[in-house]
Amino acid sequence: MRLKNQKNLAVLSQRSTVSRQLCSVNPQGGFTLLELLIYASLTAMVVGIFSAVLITVTRVQEQQSASTQVTSELNSVVNVIKNRIHGGIDAHKFNEYEIQIINATTTPTIITYDPAAQKLRISEEPVGAFDLTSNRVRVTAMEIVELRSGSSTAIQIAITMMASSTNPRQQATKTLRATAAPLRQAQ
Repeated sequence: MRLKNQKNLAVLSQRSTVSRQLCSVNPQGGFTLLELLIYASLTAMVVGIFSAVLITVTRVQEQQSASTQVTSELNSVVNVIKNRIHGGIDAHKFNEYEIQIINATTTPTIITYDPAAQKLRISEEPVGAFDLTSNRVRVTAMEIVELRSGSSTAIQIAITMMASSTNPRQQATKTLRATAAPLRQAQ
């Protein structure tokens, strides 16, 4: 029994010596192979986690940027249309894709939705015609409803825009409804 215990102690002593040699700093100033493998695997795990977080944050930022762009342009377009209607004497739905605003001048302002180009245009003299939207967004739908009450007319519009991007992560679609009526009445 004593001999067996001595053999076990000898084996443990050898294992502990080997273990100390593997886990301690090399007397020549370097690291052991086991330490380098542990550091490399820990570094790979940390880099993997950070890269996954970075990719997720980038995707969210792209989506928010597209959404902000669409919202900004949509608000701007609706405000321009409402201001033109408020400044006019009369406004009515000219056809499915146009609003005609009668001004104090002889030439009316016409706001047109072009489904083929997916753009909104405004035509007024003496400025001429120009796009209300940039190339960063597309107008995918515009609904015009003429509301009449006696001699008063109001125009209700619903405009849907989306980001002009082929990247699915940068797709954002927004719809905004607004109602406006001329503040001055025809005499």
